[in-house]
Amino acid sequence: MVIVTGTAADDLIHLAGDGLTGLNDIALATTGSDSLYGMGGNDVLRGGAGSDHLFGGDGNDRMLVATPQNMTFGEAYYGGNGFDAVIGLAMDQAVSFDGSGFLGVEALLGFHAGVALRVSQLAQFTYMRTGTITLANTGSFDLTDVQVRTHRFQLCDLGNAVRLSSDAVPAEHYSGFHGLVVGGAGGDWIVVQSNHSGFPQPEPGTRVVLHGADGNDFLQVMDHRAFLDGGTGNDSLDGGLYCERALGGTGDDTVRVYFGTTDCVVRGGAGYDVLSGSGFSASGTVDLTGRTFTGFEALGFDADILLTRQQLSQFRDLGNSGTITMADSGTLDVRSVHEALLHLFLAGGDDVFSVTSHHDSLLALVHGGGGDDSMMVRTGTNHRLGPWAQLWGDEGNDSLTGAKDRDVLHGGSGDDVLTGGQGGDYFFYDRSDVDGTDTITDFKLGLGPLGDQFDFVNNALTIYLGDAAFSASGTVEVRFNGSGIDVDFDGDGTADFLIVITGMTAATDLTRLDFQGGF
Repeated sequence: MVIVTGTAADDLIHLAGDGLTGLNDIALATTGSDSLYGMGGNDVLRGGAGSDHLFGGDGNDRMLVATPQNMTFGEAYYGGNGFDAVIGLAMDQAVSFDGSGFLGVEALLGFHAGVALRVSQLAQFTYMRTGTITLANTGSFDLTDVQVRTHRFQLCDLGNAVRLSSDAVPAEHYSGFHGLVVGGAGGDWIVVQSNHSGFPQPEPGTRVVLHGADGNDFLQVMDHRAFLDGGTGNDSLDGGLYCERALGGTGDDTVRVYFGTTDCVVRGGAGYDVLSGSGFSASGTVDLTGRTFTGFEALGFDADILLTRQQLSQFRDLGNSGTITMADSGTLDVRSVHEALLHLFLAGGDDVFSVTSHHDSLLALVHGGGGDDSMMVRTGTNHRLGPWAQLWGDEGNDSLTGAKDRDVLHGGSGDDVLTGGQGGDYFFYDRSDVDGTDTITDFKLGLGPLGDQFDFVNNALTIYLGDAAFSASGTVEVRFNGSGIDVDFDGDGTADFLIVITGMTAATDLTRLDFQGGF
């Protein structure tokens, strides 16, 4: 081993005696702008106070930075062949490599007080174990298969795109990135993931924390325990299967929820926020009742989902969602709905449901299930499209109230009270409804197709007899009974059930034009 120490001048230390298979030598610069050549062997080269150039040569070399004061613009580190490292010794100040160059250096180690690097410099390394890494400039970088061990990545204020993942490194040799990535004032794109199909479930206590800070950020973590905070701006958050917490922050954010995990806390924050579950396939209904999510305005889920009343009531936009099934019965008042394609199944108990929209884009199909339900749809003054509300009482003695335009009301079995509201409504009946007596409170008499319509068995041929007796024609027959109508579904000459129509006093109050398929 040879140990060479430079002078105060600009020195050239060339360990020429090494050859290509030389000894493991040490070259130490002092002041001056020095050039140190390790040549062969596993050498140690330490720069000094000047603008030094360190050449590792062959072997696994270590190039040392002793103090922050030793860093001068124009420093250069050339690793050569082998696994070479730039190492920061014990120091209490961060070191900036903004004006330095790296070539053939595989590892950056030490620097516990932190380092500042340019985006282009990151591409040098396959292993980094340091304090905080601060990016000195904007740009994109991909650290796929780079082992990164730092407690914090601080991105540039102008915005960065960063990917931390593993593709080629075997899963058993790549434990993934664990630490904090903080965005700057600009919009950042941050992805942390593993592309191994056999990547192990992360250990408890290890997690990735992404904080978007300012700007419109995209934050995604896959295959790791994750804590995501969008900060300010319109952010998109995707925490993966093992997400523990996702906070949208201030701004109009989209937070993606995965199936199968129930211990993640999800909050939208201030602004117009979307809870998303789109882009996934799942068999059956996805149970989200164990999730904690608050502060969202819109629900966008392309799977069928199970929610509690408290969870559903926070949303005002329900478009782009699959079928929603309620997990609990009781009163559910969904107010200020803007846009909705709502297909909802109530829980099957005695439910009181109402939905209010002040826009033209409400399409609601609601099933009461079992129990005695009360369902109502209300729309604003601009609502002019239809039919929009479809209320199906199913079993029980239900009360159904439509909105302003063409609604479809189907009481189902039991003694139901139906109110269509303004506009021409459809009152639908089939053979499952014969065990009860319904009351229609506001059938618009005498308007024919311009008013309300009866629909028996999906537009089946329906004969309106006025006040004449049933004729056993073999098709649906309807006759006036003094306070409404008797219905003979199977056309055998015997009434199967009756409907009370408020305000109907004569057979001529109805005509065949009041029936779909009427004759």
